[in-house]
Amino acid sequence: MQQTSSSADQDVVLRWIDAFPWIGALSGEGDGEGGWWLLAVDPPASTARWQRLGWLAEMAIERLTRWTIGQIFPGLPGSTDLGALNLPTRIRNACMREGYSSVAELQVLYLEDVLGWHYVGVGSVESLLRTLGDAAMTRTDPLPERAAGPAAQLDLLEWSTTVWPADWTLTTPTVAPVLDEMRRLATFQALIGRADESMLVETPSALLPWELRELQRRLRDLSATDVIGEDVDLLSASAVIDAALRVFEPRVLAILAQRFFADEPRTLDEIGRQLEVTRERVRQLEGKARARLISLIDQGGSLADLAAVVRSRIDGLLPLADLLVDIPALGERVPAVGWPAWRVIDRIDDAYEIEDGWCAAPSMAAARDRTHARLQDLADRHGVVPLADYGDLNQVHAAPDPLETLRNWLQYCGYVVDGTFVYIRTQSVDDRAAAILSVTGSPLSAQELVDRFEVERSAGSLRNAMSTDDRFIRVDRDRWALAEWGHEAYGGIKDVIRQQVAQGGGSVPLTALIEYATSRYSVSANSVTAYANAHPFETIAGTVRLSRGDRTARKTPSRTRRLYRRSDSWVYRITVTNDHLRGSGSVAPIAIAGVVDLAPDRTVYLESPLGRQAIAWTGIQPAFGTIRRFLARDDAAPGEEFFCVIADGGWFDLQRVAPLSGAPLQAALRLSGQDDALTGADALTALSAAIGLPEHSTAVTVLGGFRERGDQDIADLLTSARHLLEETQSSAFVDADVNEILDLL
Repeated sequence: MQQTSSSADQDVVLRWIDAFPWIGALSGEGDGEGGWWLLAVDPPASTARWQRLGWLAEMAIERLTRWTIGQIFPGLPGSTDLGALNLPTRIRNACMREGYSSVAELQVLYLEDVLGWHYVGVGSVESLLRTLGDAAMTRTDPLPERAAGPAAQLDLLEWSTTVWPADWTLTTPTVAPVLDEMRRLATFQALIGRADESMLVETPSALLPWELRELQRRLRDLSATDVIGEDVDLLSASAVIDAALRVFEPRVLAILAQRFFADEPRTLDEIGRQLEVTRERVRQLEGKARARLISLIDQGGSLADLAAVVRSRIDGLLPLADLLVDIPALGERVPAVGWPAWRVIDRIDDAYEIEDGWCAAPSMAAARDRTHARLQDLADRHGVVPLADYGDLNQVHAAPDPLETLRNWLQYCGYVVDGTFVYIRTQSVDDRAAAILSVTGSPLSAQELVDRFEVERSAGSLRNAMSTDDRFIRVDRDRWALAEWGHEAYGGIKDVIRQQVAQGGGSVPLTALIEYATSRYSVSANSVTAYANAHPFETIAGTVRLSRGDRTARKTPSRTRRLYRRSDSWVYRITVTNDHLRGSGSVAPIAIAGVVDLAPDRTVYLESPLGRQAIAWTGIQPAFGTIRRFLARDDAAPGEEFFCVIADGGWFDLQRVAPLSGAPLQAALRLSGQDDALTGADALTALSAAIGLPEHSTAVTVLGGFRERGDQDIADLLTSARHLLEETQSSAFVDADVNEILDLL
């Protein structure tokens, strides 16, 4: 280290390698000057200084993306204000936008994170690195002294890229016999004029004597262990890496194991407390060690050969399991750091990335981008790609099961794989349905479609989506096809009946209509008959025709089961089902049409506390629109009973039926929507009004009225309470007789 002056207020000038310890490992890719990093840094603002900073920035972007800014610039003072640096406007604004104002805040960022900032190009990042590098070479505080002992070994380490046993030579006992046999075989081939032919062939030549043929077979089957002997274990990848790492002092190995090689790196502060050193010292030790590790694969030797083989084998994308089958030594643990050899090689070599059981070059993100672009090129209009069209993931080395490997990779990337097809557009239920229909090639029901979804969806929501999507047509009551197939659209049973009546000149026999509809669509004979007798049709003497009069309700509200009258409203009692909770509509009695003045093929909307409520008559009978929001408001559960309340002023709401008490009369009042506090004659009057009976109806009449309209539950309760109602009625009759006699007198 050199200083421009001994004065304390002068800047300390460093050599290039002092400021950037990793230069030596990357020097093979420098500007050809060779050794300039050992010189003192060039003067500030000089052309040479700026050019070399540019080379350093390029190398960092190319090879050190998984290093933090602090590791790339170990001498950079953390107290430096970014505003004090001469940064270009674009990168200065980017730092402010990302929330960074000081060097200390930037030091913990990985370079790949900075490269991922929005609206920041590589050129801007290079300018940032140049400026930070310039600041790192000029400090106003003394540099930390080099460590003595083991630490000095770290600073002055000279790497050996081969670890052959020191006494291993071509005359080692395990090798000499092999050479003797090869020499003997070579002598014979020269003897017979075949000196230029290979000695190691699959099938020994018949020209060779039997003894030499056996010798040739032994040479063909020769293994590395046969050649090297018991020292062969010292040459495996894990052993070579372990030997290289063992030159580090224990605390450096601890730093590498807990940060560089770890899945979840510990912080500098945590390791600093553990090792009883400052976080700055931890960062310096890690930065220097990382730089040294790069030389393992950049300076030739066994590990350089291994890294080259791994790069070639990965060739873009490869399952880690396949790599370990080909190079099993990568699965062995490196004792010095406790991680498998493949993890160490991966972290040292930036040419590829190994993550979640996949090897990708140059990175997982790049592999995903290539996959997405390939799928986009191959996809049809519905976002479907046959797996067979994609080809092999690895063009150099075929996988044992290429299709299964491709399927696993696509699923890892988040795509939906269905058998031998992949769907790349699955953001909505109708996108999924279009893809599935495209693959199956035939109409499917909504339930059949959702059964093939990889996530749970309701058939009802899918029907709603497909009914408003021009890509689909309904070809049956609940069977859907792609419009491009050219199928005839199904408009419902009403349209079928209307078409048959028109083709029949105004009428059609009911039996012929049933045969036609049931043979073409998934509809029962009973359904066809029901629609043939509903508006706008009528069936007379077995012939179906358009109705010639207005449709009237078959039952009045007073004769409709579960529909009751209050003083200012009608209430219809329902039992909550899962369909209600999912948001499906529910059938209403035809009498409701009279209550809300609803005509066939029409919809009315009632105001409610939760917005407008629809009641439609587009089928055989009216139906309530979804009441899910009311049930959610009241925290309703399946099996509970509620009243649909329709006020005389056109107002709608839902009201929970109170739990039934032990008293039959009170229970009957609650089930019919009346005040359960009523007793005696008042209770009898309310029950009479609920089903449209005269005010002074007898208990027997009221009980019979409920039973006749189908309210058997209320009728049974009134049977149990009949004596209470009859006593009240008898007392009323006695009072009436006495008054009449008094009037006569």
